[in-house]
Amino acid sequence: MPRRAITATIGASTESGVPIMQASFRNTLLVTSAVVALTCSAAGCGSAGDTAEAVQPASTTGGSSASAPEWADRANGICQSALADDRHELVNHLDVKHVKEHGMSVVAAGSQLDALGPPAGADATSYARMVDLYKKSAIYHALALRAFDSGDDGNAALAYSLALKFADQADALAVGFGAAECTRFGMDG
Repeated sequence: MPRRAITATIGASTESGVPIMQASFRNTLLVTSAVVALTCSAAGCGSAGDTAEAVQPASTTGGSSASAPEWADRANGICQSALADDRHELVNHLDVKHVKEHGMSVVAAGSQLDALGPPAGADATSYARMVDLYKKSAIYHALALRAFDSGDDGNAALAYSLALKFADQADALAVGFGAAECTRFGMDG
């Protein structure tokens, strides 16, 4: 079966100041998993009985029905489950295996937090920004993997550092909602 390439361009915005990067992805598991997981969380793929701890989609009113403490408990569990090891050192972890595992944990946590929705009474716009930052982090993890595949360690390091930057920003928002255990995806935690 021939390999198909998906080309993606990620551009700078006035908010993030992120440099434009263009890459061609060839069967990158992380990219596929990120797209499927994030799409399914938004579209409601599968059924609530598919997993032991299925997360219910956010209500259409802009938040979950969980109180802030209940939401924090659930969100903390999501983040701990997604990434048990919360220690990150860019230099000591810049290898394909770690970047892939870390990227998959960002996908898992981001998609489950998206499905959980914000706690009752929380700002839905800030919550959507947090989820978007986790998505961007997952994309930059995939860009790092693609750069590794191409033998371009310099751009892999750049993409991974940007992935961690987006994760730091998302983590800060998650903590603001009460999920103290969600500081584990970036470098600042």
